Amino acid sequence: MNDEDMTILERLERQRGFRYHYSITNYCELLSHFEDDPSASCPDPFSKYRRCFLKIVQLCYAEVLPSPEMECLSLAGLEK
Repeated sequence: MNDEDMTILERLERQRGFRYHYSITNYCELLSHFEDDPSASCPDPFSKYRRCFLKIVQLCYAEVLPSPEMECLSLAGLEK
């Protein structure tokens, strides 16, 4: 997500009440990259993915969306 994307989402929030959330799946996917080895295309993976988390803090509301798997279990009556 670049700066222009963030500006658009912030404008949608102001003008239309759009609330941006993240899911536990998004969170785990980002977290899984923290210990990636450096590569030619990404010499500093920790900093790259740390910036993603900073954008989540800046842009997202604190309520985490459930994963699709948990929604499916819930709809099937199999939630805890």
